[in-house]
Amino acid sequence: MKEMTYEQAMSEIKRIVEKLESDNQEIDGIIANVKQAAKLIAFCKNKLHGIETELEDLFTEQ
Repeated sequence: MKEMTYEQAMSEIKRIVEKLESDNQEIDGIIANVKQAAKLIAFCKNKLHGIETELEDLFTEQ
């Protein structure tokens, strides 16, 4: 996955969800979109976890 921000990943997830909600999706396209969304969700979770860890470290150092 190319380097992206949390906001870009969330925007892409929203775009994929909108695409999946449309009625004219082929099965292969659905599978590819779900796989991509899963990767983006994992990226966002990791990003949030990293930020949470950084914040905890900041507050425990004081």
